[in-house]
Amino acid sequence: MKIAAVMRDINDTSNKIKRDILIKTTINTTLHRYKDLEISKIEYQLPTPQYHTNLHKNNNINKTHLVDLLLEAHYAMSFYYNSIKNILQMHDPFGSSTNEWFRHIKSDLEQKVICSYRNVLNVYSSEWPLTTGISRIKFSSRVFKNWPSILHDAHAIIIAELLTGWAKRIDLAITTIEQKFR
Repeated sequence: MKIAAVMRDINDTSNKIKRDILIKTTINTTLHRYKDLEISKIEYQLPTPQYHTNLHKNNNINKTHLVDLLLEAHYAMSFYYNSIKNILQMHDPFGSSTNEWFRHIKSDLEQKVICSYRNVLNVYSSEWPLTTGISRIKFSSRVFKNWPSILHDAHAIIIAELLTGWAKRIDLAITTIEQKFR
């Protein structure tokens, strides 16, 4: 349940990031167009929620399915943790509030989510991949030389939206598992 609470906080912070960017930018049309273009190019890279999607179909959860579910969430959170590191390395001078929220999310992912998943996986004697061995979003190399902050903002919104989707999925999965074990 601690992971679920952290994921709800991450969801809230991700929504703040999106709102902040959309309020401060004056070129929403360009931002949305670039964001949509990038999403279509990166879709194949993204973690898929196979076990999270099928969780509600099972009346009972066996150990193998639970471990697969945990590994899937661990992988996805590590993937977004690494992607956030890339956003922070962009050093956008106009993204200070956004970057501060991303630093908070990154810290929570590392200390309260990924480590918690590893602790549970350790109980089940399951191995997990190291975070450094997990990929990250590889955005296109298209650069806006005149608008470096639009690149940062588009990437930030994409990561925030994708992370929001996973935060909701994980929260729902944990709630579902808790209800099934009552």
